[in-house]
Amino acid sequence: MSNEKKCLYCSNEFINNNTRGDEQKYCSVKCRNNAANKRHKEKLINTIKMKYATDDNDRKIIGENNERVGNISNDNNFRKENLSYQDRAVNDSNVLRLLETNFETKAESFQFKIMYENCKAENERLVKEIQSLKIEISQLEDELQTEPETNSMISGVMQQFKTDPVNTINFAQQLIQGIFKQTK
Repeated sequence: MSNEKKCLYCSNEFINNNTRGDEQKYCSVKCRNNAANKRHKEKLINTIKMKYATDDNDRKIIGENNERVGNISNDNNFRKENLSYQDRAVNDSNVLRLLETNFETKAESFQFKIMYENCKAENERLVKEIQSLKIEISQLEDELQTEPETNSMISGVMQQFKTDPVNTINFAQQLIQGIFKQTK
């Protein structure tokens, strides 16, 4: 029994060293991953094509290709068979471009949603800050309007100045001169 096989992705020959589970189909992990990526890509393309197919015949062809991509066979010609409908209006490059544009648009939309949420939160914070400042201003205005006059020396001088400015100025000069004489 020969252990030599052909890789389903690159068609290189390799020795099957797998003794457990399913038989080895690819020569390396890289080929296995590349094949999985290709199947995934083809499945996406077929899904989009199915969505935009114009008639039932197109859907039937695409549906058969989806089944084939999901269950890869041993013949290496499946790639060309599955893409027999490339001459239709929606080809692979258009589908991939549309998928890429759709993904970019969704990513941009999420970015704008995040920016909107941040702006909304900042706006709410600023509105609260404005409200607290308005309250503080009204409290200060109330304090200024209802502030009782204190009977301090300065307030007494100010009251006297309002009624008799000349005598108040003379009194202030004498007071200041007295303070300077004491400090000498």
